[in-house]
Amino acid sequence: MQADLLKSIREEYDHNVAQQIFISPTAWAMVKQSKEETIKIINIAGNQMTATSMGMDLSAKIFELVAEIGQLPTEITVEHLKKELQELF
Repeated sequence: MQADLLKSIREEYDHNVAQQIFISPTAWAMVKQSKEETIKIINIAGNQMTATSMGMDLSAKIFELVAEIGQLPTEITVEHLKKELQELF
């Protein structure tokens, strides 16, 4: 499950890489950082799994880590992107 999550994140990022022409360099840097932080969270959770852990165990650990963080990097990035777009329109 960890590998599938990481693959999906990377594929989505690669799919949207062309979108960087529509936003500021700062916003794109935030998108990249959000991707990396999300991958880090998944890997931290994955590293805490045992050989017998199931996908539900990984999911629970990810939710636990997210709860400790508070505001996710993706949430911060989305807020910044919304502000940036509101300034344009």
